[in-house]
Amino acid sequence: MLELYHSPGSSCCVKVRFLLNEKDLAYKEHLVDLRRGDQLAPEFLKLNPKAEVPVLVHDGFVVPESTVIMEYLDDTFPAPAFRPADPAGRARMRLWTKWPDEGGHVAYSSLAFAVSHRHLAHDSTPGWVENQLREKPDRMRQARQRNAIELGFDDPALRTTLRKFDQVIRQMEDALGASPWLAGHSLSLADIAMIPYIVRLDLMTLLNIWKVDCPRVFDWLAHVRARPAYSKTYDELDRSKSHELMRVNGAQAFEKLRELVVA
Repeated sequence: MLELYHSPGSSCCVKVRFLLNEKDLAYKEHLVDLRRGDQLAPEFLKLNPKAEVPVLVHDGFVVPESTVIMEYLDDTFPAPAFRPADPAGRARMRLWTKWPDEGGHVAYSSLAFAVSHRHLAHDSTPGWVENQLREKPDRMRQARQRNAIELGFDDPALRTTLRKFDQVIRQMEDALGASPWLAGHSLSLADIAMIPYIVRLDLMTLLNIWKVDCPRVFDWLAHVRARPAYSKTYDELDRSKSHELMRVNGAQAFEKLRELVVA
C-alpha cells in the first residue's frame, strides 16, 4: 500500500501527487497541516527528522524527499515511464530535477513568503509566527522565512531570488526550442519537477514578466494544463483560500517585482 504524508499547498508535495496521478496510482492520504505544526509532532519526526513533507510510505518502507520519491515511484511502478530511455535524456532530466533541490525551492519559498505568505503570518494569532520559526530544525530556513515575513519587498534576498527565476525560465525557453518537453519528446520527471514553481508564478501573475521573451514556456504550461493529471492535482487547490490570496497579493506586487527583474 502507498501512503503519502503531504500538505496540499506544498510545491514539493504537488510534484509527487502529479506523478501519482499521471501513473493513476491509488494512495492513502495523511494530511500534514504545516500552519498547525503537524510536521513537528513526534510521530511525524520519526518518519522525517527534517520535519518536511512529503513522505511516502510503501508497504512500511519510508521514502522522504520529493525528488527521491519520484524516482522511487518510477522504479517501482515503471509503466508508464517518466524517465527517458537513453542515458543522455536521463542526464538532461536529472539536471532539471536538481534545480529545486539546489536552491530553486528555497528561492520560490522566499518569493512566496515575501509576496503572499507573510500576510497570512501577520494575520495569525499572536505568537504563532515566533513559535513556528523557533521550532524549525533548519535554522537557515528559519532565518530566511523570518526576513521575508518581516522585510517583505525590502528583503535583500528577493532580488537574488528573482534573478534565479529569470535564469531558469530563460533556460526552459532554450530547452523547449529543441523538444516539446524539457528532456525530450514526452513528459518526464524533468517537467514534473518544474511544474509547481511555474504554475505558482503564473498564479501570482508574475510569469507575465517573461511573456514576451519566453513564449515557449507559456505553450509548455498550456500543454501541462491540458493533461488529466493537472486537474486531478490542482482543481481543489485552485479553489482554496491560499491560492486566492496568492492571486490577489501577486497582482498587487507585479510592478514592483517586474522592476527588480529588469533592473
